[in-house]
Amino acid sequence: MEVVYIHSFRGKARETSDLPGEEHVLDYPFSRGLRRWSPWHYPNELKVYSERVDEIVRQVRPDVVYSDGPLVHRTLLRPDRPPVVFHPHGLDMYQDQMSFVKNLRNRTLCPLFEYHARQANRVISQGGCLTEILTDKVGVSAERVAVLSNAVPATAECVPKRRRGE
Repeated sequence: MEVVYIHSFRGKARETSDLPGEEHVLDYPFSRGLRRWSPWHYPNELKVYSERVDEIVRQVRPDVVYSDGPLVHRTLLRPDRPPVVFHPHGLDMYQDQMSFVKNLRNRTLCPLFEYHARQANRVISQGGCLTEILTDKVGVSAERVAVLSNAVPATAECVPKRRRGE
């Protein structure tokens, strides 16, 4: 199996994987000036970034695309695209943040996340209330949600033995 890494963090992706493959590092299109203060700057940056990602996806022609966040908007628009797995992470935009300004900024992300979740072939959930948000608020069918929990159950094999005196 070969993995094609497309990311904007120099040197980060390959350090965490032993899988063979090629790496593409793209500069992230940060907004400048007054535009960076707009509550819509992040969705706009992600759409620009997704165009760059799609150029590579078109060249490489992968069997599957795994998107760690809403980074493949342009790819999802294509009828000839490969299957897409979307991992939205925490879904903060659907949870109250105790701040009016933060809630407003987060709500601007809802349409982008909803589009990714509804168009992707599979959506990753970390479980619990995040799965409920995906199915109830975002409208993803339960059959398309794959639950991959970050937690590891504590068992006798994985709990370190205490040292004497602890």
